[in-house]
Amino acid sequence: MEKALQSKLNVHEKKFIEMENSQNDLKSKLDELKRNAVFKCYIGFEYDKDTGICYKIIEERLTWDAAREKCHGWNAELISIHSQQENDLVQSIAKSLSFDIWIGLNDQAQEGSFVWADKTTVGYTNWRKGLPDGGRRDNCVSVSLFLILIGKSK
Repeated sequence: MEKALQSKLNVHEKKFIEMENSQNDLKSKLDELKRNAVFKCYIGFEYDKDTGICYKIIEERLTWDAAREKCHGWNAELISIHSQQENDLVQSIAKSLSFDIWIGLNDQAQEGSFVWADKTTVGYTNWRKGLPDGGRRDNCVSVSLFLILIGKSK
């Protein structure tokens, strides 16, 4: 009886190892697809292979609300930042521009309670020292020359 149980245990252990190897293979294939992606971004959007983000730079000065509306016209949303890697991408874009760029972070619904416009969870933040400062008129977040700043939406 002990031999039969050991045999069954060996079979299950072998199946578990096979499933684990299969999972690792799928992860490797996904990573390869991300690295070599022929990603289907909308026409006019750029693809960042390091983050997997499609983005388009709005090269005009707009309010946060107007920038968000422009994004909606492209079936898109202001960018949300969930990691240092994504922050690095946004900051590299901001560095190349001569004006602030809006991101989707805002506290328009409730002062001090920041949310992403795309409804994803706020986890990663990289506030400039002293911000947010609780300003009741400053409800939307922009990125400017490596600094996260609070800006007015209207």
